[in-house]
Amino acid sequence: MKIAYILSSDIARYRGSTLKVKGQVESWKSMGAEVEVFSLTPDNASPLIETRRFVKHSNPVYDKLFPYTGLIESVNGFTPDIIYFRYSLPNATFKVLQKIYPSVIEVNSDDKEEYKKMFTARGGLKNFLLWQINSLLRGSFLKRADGLVSVTNELSRKKAFTRYNSNIAVIPNSFTLTDKILKKKSTGEELVKLFFIGSPGLKWHGIDKLLKFAEKYKEIEIHIVGLKGENRKNVCFHGYLPLEKYLKILADCHICVGTLSLHKKQMNEACTLKVREYLSYGFPVVLGYKDTAFLKDKPDWILEVPNNETSFNDPYVLESIYKFCLEYKNYTVSMEDVKPYISSEIIESKRLDFMKKVINRASG
Repeated sequence: MKIAYILSSDIARYRGSTLKVKGQVESWKSMGAEVEVFSLTPDNASPLIETRRFVKHSNPVYDKLFPYTGLIESVNGFTPDIIYFRYSLPNATFKVLQKIYPSVIEVNSDDKEEYKKMFTARGGLKNFLLWQINSLLRGSFLKRADGLVSVTNELSRKKAFTRYNSNIAVIPNSFTLTDKILKKKSTGEELVKLFFIGSPGLKWHGIDKLLKFAEKYKEIEIHIVGLKGENRKNVCFHGYLPLEKYLKILADCHICVGTLSLHKKQMNEACTLKVREYLSYGFPVVLGYKDTAFLKDKPDWILEVPNNETSFNDPYVLESIYKFCLEYKNYTVSMEDVKPYISSEIIESKRLDFMKKVINRASG
């Protein structure tokens, strides 16, 4: 099976999603697929993965009207059996390719709501145009696909997708397991240290809840990377840090924390890449939502707390986190334990099986 993986994002900037793509491609190749990645990027910055790269026009409207013939010719030269898209703003190039080859679109979020919220929060003509263009073109892009892959059950049930395509498989995000980058070790310290990494301006991170926990349990030290804030006696905001620097901080911690206020996105289920990264390094995790990988079988090294506005006003919730921190402070999640839930080796075989079914259905 020959797969053309099409990306339309800044592959030099978004480390998490780019490494996810890299892991998928490596897994597919190890299972016998022939894969080539084609990307439309904003500039010629050094990418994190090897692709056939084509630079986007600076005008966001341009590629919605005019296809990139160079990319199309390059894909045609590869002669794929199927096109695999990671959902991004639809354009004329995607339309041309979908008319030639069977295609699958990976759905990672509710794009309809995200573009709307981006304009509402930031304003500006560019964000308004992006919102309107996506609203105008998304339906035909989804409808032309021969199948969709949703990373959560919740997304797969949304009318924003089901009204356009009924062939939807739910396959959560995977992660390439390795102990070469970092592996949690018992520090021998009495002080328990929590770790969180995120991006500024995202209210659903739930930093306010994390600070409320820190206020009650001052004997717990919390390190927050990626955001700026006012440091406290037991809370340290590190701001943005490159990989090698934040890994040093993480290596000195005991428990990791995922998103705590997903309800602010009107969501209750997710499968974030950062949580998979935490687990691959051996860290127990506190979650404020239901993770797709653990819906049927939630292991003891995952603590799930209620996903609502007032959850951290409940002393029982705060105490449950505190007890979890004490119990799992020096516990390392083994690679064998986490493998069935997040391993690329297991999850990506399901994605390949779905693509094979799409190809057979399209050719039959």
